[in-house]
Amino acid sequence: AGMQGTLTASPKAVLVLEFNTRRHEDPGSFLDGLTRAGYSLAVIENDGTVHAASRARVLTEHPGDDWMLWLEPSSPR
Repeated sequence: AGMQGTLTASPKAVLVLEFNTRRHEDPGSFLDGLTRAGYSLAVIENDGTVHAASRARVLTEHPGDDWMLWLEPSSPR
């Protein structure tokens, strides 16, 4: 139900998500859940380009700043 139901019904959906490490009790687990769900992790840079990003980069570079994540299905769900 909810978001999971929407994603199941739309397996090719791309997600854009504002993410801030300080707004999550366990930000690493949150990102791990997204990748386990079959999404590849990328960031939307300030100039609007999208680049693949590592979990480590998102968790450690500019802590407390908002990231715009681009989450694209990397495998069939």
